[in-house]
Amino acid sequence: MSKSEGNFIMLDESVVGHREIMMDGKAITVGWTTDATRLALGCSGDGLEDANFSCEVADKSILRLCLEIDFANAVIAETNLRTGDDLHFFDRVFNAQIDTCIENTKSAYDNMRYADVCKFGFFELLNYRDAYQNACKISDLSLHKTLVHRFLETFSIIMSPIVPHVCEKIWRDVLRKDGFLAKVGRWPVVSAGTDFALVRAAAYMNDTIRAARLKIIKSKIPATCVTLYVTNEYPEWKQKVLNFLAQQYDKASNSLPEKILAQVRTFAASDPMLKPLTQQVMQASAYAKSRLEDEGAAAFELTVPYDQEAVLLENIDYVKSSMCVTELKIEHVETEGALPGKPHIVAH
Repeated sequence: MSKSEGNFIMLDESVVGHREIMMDGKAITVGWTTDATRLALGCSGDGLEDANFSCEVADKSILRLCLEIDFANAVIAETNLRTGDDLHFFDRVFNAQIDTCIENTKSAYDNMRYADVCKFGFFELLNYRDAYQNACKISDLSLHKTLVHRFLETFSIIMSPIVPHVCEKIWRDVLRKDGFLAKVGRWPVVSAGTDFALVRAAAYMNDTIRAARLKIIKSKIPATCVTLYVTNEYPEWKQKVLNFLAQQYDKASNSLPEKILAQVRTFAASDPMLKPLTQQVMQASAYAKSRLEDEGAAAFELTVPYDQEAVLLENIDYVKSSMCVTELKIEHVETEGALPGKPHIVAH
């Protein structure tokens, strides 16, 4: 925003009103709520760059926050929630995803990266909740009561510095907790023995489903069966490239040397196996480098930390239903067409 551009909004105007809309033939002045303004400010950016406050984000935040209050009220009133210690795959995944958001949000707060706080503590956490709801619905399962309560408590605590009024309402009026959240709330503890590989396993399953659906749609031919060709390791040439990149990786800064691609080219030229594959080597290196920011050292893994076939077979009815097919086949292969975590898909 800039005064010279004429789009400067004072803090009080953002709440009490700064624009007119027509309603029932009358012009009324509207603004955003305090929490919607704070959320949009949190999303506007960190560091030394100019903040990019988005009015669109603020507008949508009003609805998102209201929907969260509605969800909290509805799910707490639900009498058909599951209980007990017998957790389904989707329950275990959602629990691990909550723990992931707790850790990532804490790291963002510690480093004063408030856009990342909103990313992990709000948008990503709510996306995980939505995916959990959808998976349970497709699998004809009710939500698990313990997990739902944990989600609401976690959301209220980790987002209270950004959207305090909504979080206080959920904490006191919905969860019926004693005392003000700002005074009694303690940072949530990550579950003991959490299997964080479950988060990646669920992402692998959902990415595979989306890729299969896209292939079926593009083929324009009705398919009743999908065959997945999976492999547990990269071809030898790519393993060499990933090992080389891993040796240059600086964990502290989560980065590679500035001229890493030039180093890769020199490395490939000195290796009899890699030299004829220089183009593929450079493409694979650039792709691994692009994954670095989100995945860290995992971008250089030679295998995935989960059993690809077991994940799909444990949820085969969900996978088939989501792919809209009646049969799913899984075969192990050693081929360029399949990579760890990215099976080769054939629809027929």
